[in-house]
Amino acid sequence: MDDVLWDVAKNLIGKLEFIDCIIYLWNDDKTKLIQRAGYGEKDSLEEMEKKYFEILPGEGVVGYVCQTKEAVMIGDTSKDERYRLDEKFRFSELAVPVIYNDELIGVIDTEHHLKNFFTQRHLQLLTTIAAMVATKINGIESERLVSRQKAELTISNQQLSEIQL
Repeated sequence: MDDVLWDVAKNLIGKLEFIDCIIYLWNDDKTKLIQRAGYGEKDSLEEMEKKYFEILPGEGVVGYVCQTKEAVMIGDTSKDERYRLDEKFRFSELAVPVIYNDELIGVIDTEHHLKNFFTQRHLQLLTTIAAMVATKINGIESERLVSRQKAELTISNQQLSEIQL
């Protein structure tokens, strides 16, 4: 899954000329969003670990998107009380939920140093990317579940064979 997320961050989002982008996903118990991939200042796992940032639901713009499951586009973050400073102040922010079957999986968040940088076209593109990511994540999780069930079935069959002997 991480390979897919890093590929999206570097190869899709990177081509949109965004300065910075982070893909957040739920942690294991779905209590907070954690950074899983990035583009810009946090374009490697090492950089991300140095400047680690996690989000609770309702906290900042990303936390707001997490709670509402609605995209947010801010032209001037200095006028929005939800904005949280990460490594650098940036004036524009666009955050889009990653949703599959009406369930929030994560949030894609991007910022830019220019005011009013993001457009409706950016919103549409990032929303499409988020939908593609959600579908891919669901596919990966489904494959993991099938593999786990196959392994359990194999163990059960072995145990049954031993009992029959």
